[in-house]
Amino acid sequence: MQISLKIVSIKAICPIEWFETWNGREKSKQQIRTYFGKTLKKRSLTREKCSKEVHVVMSSVGIDEKQSVTIVRKVAIFAMQNKNKTKIEIDRWSRYSESADKVRYNYDVNNNDSIRKELSE
Repeated sequence: MQISLKIVSIKAICPIEWFETWNGREKSKQQIRTYFGKTLKKRSLTREKCSKEVHVVMSSVGIDEKQSVTIVRKVAIFAMQNKNKTKIEIDRWSRYSESADKVRYNYDVNNNDSIRKELSE
């Protein structure tokens, strides 16, 4: 059996575009895992060093070095509120409340898709 794929002008329905996107995500995840694996094997991190490591990852994905993690998180939460997402969805995505952690741990581990989808648009 042979399957041939053709490029479609609409990216949302182009299978080649999907594969390239998936491949790019996997490569970036592998790079981050490799980076943190090497870092954690060498030493244990203090709060300051952990913060620096997080900023390295943030800068590698294109976020300005001046931005803090909390600012990025706040902006994402405000964006979701403006897109009429419920508090429960935002809490589950942001890991803000303890009850959301319990629900995520016990019931819906991967219920962050709608928020991720909205943030990517």
